[in-house]
Amino acid sequence: MQKIIFLTGATGQLGRQIISKMIKDSNTRFILLIRGNVYERLAQLITHCFDSQEEIIAAYDRISVVRGDITQPDCGLSQRDCQMIIRSATHIIHSAANVKFNISLDAARKTNLEGARNVLELGYKSYRKGNLQVFGHISTAYVCGLREGIIYENDLDAGQSFANSYEQSKFQTEQLVRAYMNKMPISVFRPSIVVGNSHTGKTAAFNVLYIPIRMICEGRLSCLSGWHDVPADVVPVDFIADALQQILLADKVYPGMTFHLTNGLQNGLTCGNVIDLAIQYFRENGIMEPGCEFRFIGPDQFERQIHAPDPLMLNVINTFEPYISFRHYFDDANTRSVLDATDIKVPDLHEYMPALLQYSIHKQWGKVA
Repeated sequence: MQKIIFLTGATGQLGRQIISKMIKDSNTRFILLIRGNVYERLAQLITHCFDSQEEIIAAYDRISVVRGDITQPDCGLSQRDCQMIIRSATHIIHSAANVKFNISLDAARKTNLEGARNVLELGYKSYRKGNLQVFGHISTAYVCGLREGIIYENDLDAGQSFANSYEQSKFQTEQLVRAYMNKMPISVFRPSIVVGNSHTGKTAAFNVLYIPIRMICEGRLSCLSGWHDVPADVVPVDFIADALQQILLADKVYPGMTFHLTNGLQNGLTCGNVIDLAIQYFRENGIMEPGCEFRFIGPDQFERQIHAPDPLMLNVINTFEPYISFRHYFDDANTRSVLDATDIKVPDLHEYMPALLQYSIHKQWGKVA
């Protein structure tokens, strides 16, 4: 049976990788939800995702696009497009989200919570009247908020507090998604910190981890309030797409299950390791001055040392302190139960960090298209 995937968030980091990966299956077609000038954005998307003219022609043959907005009822679709999706979609992957950390909770909820509600309603209509087999919801491992210790895939509400509006809105969205699990087959996927492609370093988003690493490279950030040995959970975007394809598009459906797309409990990677790998690369390639140093320091010492940081540095400090201070360990038993029988494994950051940094520097950290 042909797979017809209705995908939101197609122009985002993960959305692009999903398209690049899954369209290699000749039995797969995509319907992409895009805002604004859909054909111009589709052309940009396909150019980014595919290199050869042959791949581009094949992509246009198996990708269609509809104009819409997930924050609107029926996702802002025309009646004709809405009915077409309800009748034809076999899979829905809801990847669209507002991933900004520094916006109000109301603004985050508008896209992440209410947007998900509209996509879920569309999915429910498709399940009742069409051919929908499964709804895949992309969440985040950080719905755990500021909890510490082992976070299990079935965990959700433990009375936790949150580091920012993004985490809280995604937590509330998962609560909503669980309510819909009684209505249709839904699988939830929780990536941790997402970086570029492990083979090419290619990324569409130079945010999150890239920001402090860039500032360290440029000598603008010499310390952060946190601890060298705090666990770091970093996954490349191609691993996430591979795992999604294996779990979502296989013949077996996993309704009501949550999958941590993370490094797992045994990776041993720490925040200090991540920074050390970056600094080592910069120094070996003559990008960072030998005298530049970086340290993790305790909160009390940090407050005494940093008297008047510039606004950008202060924003970086406030944004990243929770991720280098709290000790989360993400169990991935559900994910391993499916992937252990395949060749899909989380690659070692030590092996692909050079590709990430080489691409970032080549693109001037996103300044070059």
